[in-house]
Amino acid sequence: MDIIKYRKWWYILSLVIIVPGLISLALWGLKPSIDFTGGTQIEFSGTKDKAKVELVVKKTSVSNPTVTLTDGGVIVRTKTVDVTKQNELKAMVEKEIPGTKQIQVDTVGPSISAEVTS
Repeated sequence: MDIIKYRKWWYILSLVIIVPGLISLALWGLKPSIDFTGGTQIEFSGTKDKAKVELVVKKTSVSNPTVTLTDGGVIVRTKTVDVTKQNELKAMVEKEIPGTKQIQVDTVGPSISAEVTS
């Protein structure tokens, strides 16, 4: 097996993989998570219906929510919210989607995210 003989093909294959990645990185950049921007992450179990959770979350007063499916349920990421808005979101989701329970709430403040990015 003469691998060196086919090195030009390996270079071409590498370029075919690397160049589109660099182009997409230049066009769209990286979207930093809440670790870098600060925010609140609320995890719910008992549902896999992302669309229904999105509808319920949009009814609340939290701004710019993002809903992500996980193995055990869904994660809702938002800008930093206070405890009253967290409780409002929890109550609304648990009321509108039976069997859903809040598992965890994590809040990363701007000071922590500033330490990570500097």
